[in-house]
Amino acid sequence: MAGRLAGISDAENGAAKAAFLRRSTVTLALLAGGAALVATALFTPGAEAQTTPLTAPMANPLEGRAGARCFQIRNHAPYTVYGHAATADDHRANFHLKTGEGVEVCVTGPYYPGGKIEVTTKTLIPTFSCLTVPEGVVTIDGQFVEGGGTKTRVNCH
Repeated sequence: MAGRLAGISDAENGAAKAAFLRRSTVTLALLAGGAALVATALFTPGAEAQTTPLTAPMANPLEGRAGARCFQIRNHAPYTVYGHAATADDHRANFHLKTGEGVEVCVTGPYYPGGKIEVTTKTLIPTFSCLTVPEGVVTIDGQFVEGGGTKTRVNCH
């Protein structure tokens, strides 16, 4: 039967789909002192992995809050990139983006001068950091370098 995992009951099948949805759509909200930083993963499983739509309404923790500014971070590098976006008081939203994936980040401040936030890529230590205006799309580009390693760039604006 399409949309059903074989060999398990309808209740177990529903629980498996719910668990899959929790892994596929992630929302992170950090609220303190009137500041908020929210990230929602933009991951969509391939059609072969999903035979029936798996949708669930998600509450927006910034709904009704004045001044929320949202932007996307997209990874165009040919490898997975780790990092975070942070407000001036260091509220962070971590990201882990495979090639072609993106994340939407919404912030309410406080901001760095010029209304900017910090975007940092990292391994075990930070590898790149810049301040950017939280609007539009911030892209991460990169390449493998001869002799090993990578060169990663973020187009902060």
